[in-house]
Amino acid sequence: MKVRLLGLALLPFLSTGAPAQSQSPILAPGPSALGGPASSRAPTAVPPLPSAAPPRQAPLQSLQGAGGPSLTDLEATSQAGPQPRSSRAAAARGPARAASVRLLDPAESSRVLRAAVDAAVSRNVGLQGAAARKALVLAKQRSAAAFLPGAPSLGAAYVTDQVIRNRNARDAELSLGTQIWLPGEGTASVHAANADLSRLEAEGMRQLLEVAGQVREALAAVAGAEADQRASQARLRDARVLEADLARRVRGRDAAEAELLVASADRIEAEAALSEKTAALDASRVDYRTLTGLEPQTAALNEPTPPASVARPSDPRVVEAQRAVQVAQANRELAGIQTRDSPEVALVGRRTRDINGNVYDHSLGLQLRLPFATETRNAPRRAAAEVEYTDAVAMLARLERELGGGERRARIELASAVATRDLAVKRATVFERQRSLFERSFAEGNTPLADLIRARTLAFQAEAARERADVGARQARGRLNQALGLMP
Repeated sequence: MKVRLLGLALLPFLSTGAPAQSQSPILAPGPSALGGPASSRAPTAVPPLPSAAPPRQAPLQSLQGAGGPSLTDLEATSQAGPQPRSSRAAAARGPARAASVRLLDPAESSRVLRAAVDAAVSRNVGLQGAAARKALVLAKQRSAAAFLPGAPSLGAAYVTDQVIRNRNARDAELSLGTQIWLPGEGTASVHAANADLSRLEAEGMRQLLEVAGQVREALAAVAGAEADQRASQARLRDARVLEADLARRVRGRDAAEAELLVASADRIEAEAALSEKTAALDASRVDYRTLTGLEPQTAALNEPTPPASVARPSDPRVVEAQRAVQVAQANRELAGIQTRDSPEVALVGRRTRDINGNVYDHSLGLQLRLPFATETRNAPRRAAAEVEYTDAVAMLARLERELGGGERRARIELASAVATRDLAVKRATVFERQRSLFERSFAEGNTPLADLIRARTLAFQAEAARERADVGARQARGRLNQALGLMP
């Protein structure tokens, strides 16, 4: 009987000490759980605050230790069946995922990109001057196709001895002359002018391709910045929800204030990241509007996949280089024909009176002026034409090598970008699964809040990397089209 009475006397003390042994290392139970006043609580362990810098994307093992369970423990916990959920479950709700962008089909994307290229061309000062250069070449072409190489000239002369002896000698002459083509000069001039016009047209196509590359890169920059901003917005929404839940629980004395401080620090870090990404997005949009004058449509960053091989001569850069070789060759042939200045022929009419003569004599004739061909005149011209031709041929060979290497490099980058995107999808799936396990463990009181926040941060970073990799893969397709010289 005495033993039973002693056991009954110690029962309140034993029942009071049991909850203290099962107490979570993070949560501080309220007065109802302790069965006594608030001043009798056990000291609450304060988890470490996350650093100001964003955490590095570490593998799964990085979340083990430091009071957190391993991935095997989390899986065992989640597979143990339904368990009683405490008030921590409200704070462990999953983060809001960022909505994916619905892309346009490749044909519609090409149409939108081409409209942006046309808008950028209308704002490009260099391309606006192409019209004046074309007018100059057309004028040269008309001049080369003319019947005569130069304009006619009118000459006049009058001779008298009145101021010397005045023996009534008088001589008046009037001539009308013009330059004439050297043999083959007119045909060679026409060929050179036509080649120059073709080169100018190819130069315009090359400049259009350059503008298309600028539009592609500017749109890709906006798409990447939008992906970063969406991920930052989703992370901030999740951090605000977590902070609000913990603040409500702290007011109800169901959580420690230290946990609220951790959630507040995570929310501030998310706000700072969102501010940085928003500024980067605004800057990229300004650059795109400055280039095109239009609002960016990132859904159009979805060009068709280029074929396995494309005929290189269709590249405007190669066509321009080939036309430059043709121009240099035509100029070299023309320099070989123009060995002297253009000859001149004139129709001359003369009216003369001899000394002491009383009657004026009239005559009509032809006059020819033929300049000599000298080496001092021709050698520099032939050398300049030869240098122009040699440089054009060398430029064409170098350009073909560079463009061939650029195409191969672009195909390698596209394959790498696609592989990176696939790996990013798998990585995001793994971190999302890990986040879900940590949320379940936190809701059941087996995981500190700091580990949950870190798991969520890694999941958001993996999701942002996945979206970035998707933008990179689509950008790589556009770069391959650019390397092949294909317009949108």
